[in-house]
Amino acid sequence: MRVDFASSAVAAATRPSEVARIDRTTAGPLARALTLLVHASSLADLLPLRSVALTRHSTEPISDYWLRAGRGLVHLRPVDASGRPIATTHTLEGLMTVDTLILLAVARIETMGATA
Repeated sequence: MRVDFASSAVAAATRPSEVARIDRTTAGPLARALTLLVHASSLADLLPLRSVALTRHSTEPISDYWLRAGRGLVHLRPVDASGRPIATTHTLEGLMTVDTLILLAVARIETMGATA
């Protein structure tokens, strides 16, 4: 699968040296998720994996996806060969057609503490 970056800052944030700077509980799963993403032939390859969760952002035909691995999050947008967003369905068949993505952001999920 072809993965392009939304900006040079996003590309820099995915470098192994930058990912390693994040806390240990986030860096390992996030690095694995990025590796799986690059080696997948389509988004459908990520569905059966237990180490990551692929979530569709909305029910609109053109929608972004989040790939979550532990406390790491990757924001993705399916696009065509020209870089235009494409409509997808969140089904195995629909995700098998996605072979090009724009990686919009990588992040660490902050958790809110419970209050009494």
